[in-house]
Amino acid sequence: MASFWAELKKRKVIRAAVVYLVVAWVIVQIADVLAPVLLLPDWVARLVTFLLILGFPAAIVLAWAYDLTPDGIRTAHQVDSELDANAALPQAPDSDSEPAIAVLPFTNNSPDPDNDYFSDGIAEELLNTLSRIPGWRVAAQTSCFYFKGRDEKVTTIGAELGVTTVLEGSVRASDDRVRVSSQLINVADGYQLWSGTYTHDRTDLLQVQEDIARAIVKALKGEVFDVEDTSLVPTQNEEAYRHYLRGRFLWQRRDADAIAEGIELLRKAVSLDPEFAEAYASLAAAYHKVALYDPAIDNTTMQRLAETAAQSALGLSPGFGEASAILGSILAARHEYAAAEAAFGRALENEPDNATAQHWFGLFLMNTGRARDSLAHIERARSLDPLNGAILGTLGAVKFALGRIDAAVESFESARELGWRDAANAFLGAVHLYQGEHDVAATCLTEGRFAAEPIPAELIDTVLAAARAGTLRDGKVGEQILTLRRQESVSARLAFRLSALLGLETLFDLDVHTADLSADEIGALWLPPASELRRDDRFPGLIEGFGLPQAWRASTWADACRPDGDSFICDK
Repeated sequence: MASFWAELKKRKVIRAAVVYLVVAWVIVQIADVLAPVLLLPDWVARLVTFLLILGFPAAIVLAWAYDLTPDGIRTAHQVDSELDANAALPQAPDSDSEPAIAVLPFTNNSPDPDNDYFSDGIAEELLNTLSRIPGWRVAAQTSCFYFKGRDEKVTTIGAELGVTTVLEGSVRASDDRVRVSSQLINVADGYQLWSGTYTHDRTDLLQVQEDIARAIVKALKGEVFDVEDTSLVPTQNEEAYRHYLRGRFLWQRRDADAIAEGIELLRKAVSLDPEFAEAYASLAAAYHKVALYDPAIDNTTMQRLAETAAQSALGLSPGFGEASAILGSILAARHEYAAAEAAFGRALENEPDNATAQHWFGLFLMNTGRARDSLAHIERARSLDPLNGAILGTLGAVKFALGRIDAAVESFESARELGWRDAANAFLGAVHLYQGEHDVAATCLTEGRFAAEPIPAELIDTVLAAARAGTLRDGKVGEQILTLRRQESVSARLAFRLSALLGLETLFDLDVHTADLSADEIGALWLPPASELRRDDRFPGLIEGFGLPQAWRASTWADACRPDGDSFICDK
């Protein structure tokens, strides 16, 4: 009874009833007064009273089902769902704490829509500049840029990102002039803390960036930067800076042609300013990832160039955590695991709140069979960059490895909604197939990609037919994978990963070399479908070929856990 009474109050039914009765009483009184004046028959007042009595139950029902909100009339279910969703959002920090700020992508007001790289680049560099200030917490770029083109309230953005202030602005650039307008908004009340407009020659772009950064710090802390502090901007060479902004914008589009163009621009940037550490780091990342999007690229050459660029960045800035994380990922791709772990360690020591470093180290741990150790780093990366689809995708893989199937599906679906669609669909297909949910698996596998490579439609048909017949591991699917590989219809990387995800002994028959696979493909060995493969006598030799130390294999999750229904029992 108490809970029913509480529900009545929650849905404002009691308030509606009281208001209705008061209004009805007033109407009855008015009717009694006006009826004689207007010479109305006696039955009119009685009819009004009767209709008001009949309307009372209807008013109560409507009050139960609907609510009047600032956004209009909403069903009670909608209001409850929104309240639950808002309750689940991370709350913005207290205003008395150290500054926590999100830098949203600036609006491109230039006549040329291709100047998006320019407005995005200024916002991202302001973000990087502010993140260099000790004691400040700056929301990660991926999560901030999630709101590009979205008409969201500042309070919503603040709650999503867990920040107290939001910086937004616009850029209008012409051939020789740039106008940057920006404003700093307090999340708690939506009031503007500071605003400024800067018009300079386009060659003074770095000065604009520094002026805005100084003004923001003064608005939030009442302090200004040391005039001699040159660490606020990544280079003093304006032309190199413009090549850097455009090159980084292109490589982050994750398209083969765009990455190739981005690499050329980043090369120009470092040739114009050989002391430009950030440009070297972006160049290293582009070299490192380009082969994922263009199979015709010589990956061995790209990885060598990537390592050289990363080492150049670190030579110029030894404490550059993200450059160390990039180097760690490069070394992991070459199966130099000990050196990779050392690089990741340096990255986290120098920049423990760098979401990329936390994510890539967690991914490294997952791929080397240490899913339980990985979880804390991926969760930390998610807290720093909550709207990053790739991080949520990795979290899904970790949860799948730990046998938390429902949680894995939820993470993969969230990753897909945040734009990490191809790999999320491929993983969801594997999870649903493992769960015996064949129709859902068919849709996901058809839409899925691993490293931008689709799964052949004829292979999906064979896999699903075999899964429905209970003959998935009887050899036919494996033979088809071998045939497709011999015909070069699938890459060695996709053949290996699919064999692991389907739990096929064909894995041991694939003629693949260590250099053909990245750590990501090896990571599929630690997922539940490959549990039987890990018990095969040939498995230690396979792992030995990838250079995983014996000590890691002995302590890996795979050797410590065994299947138990849809979950796992872990001995240690």
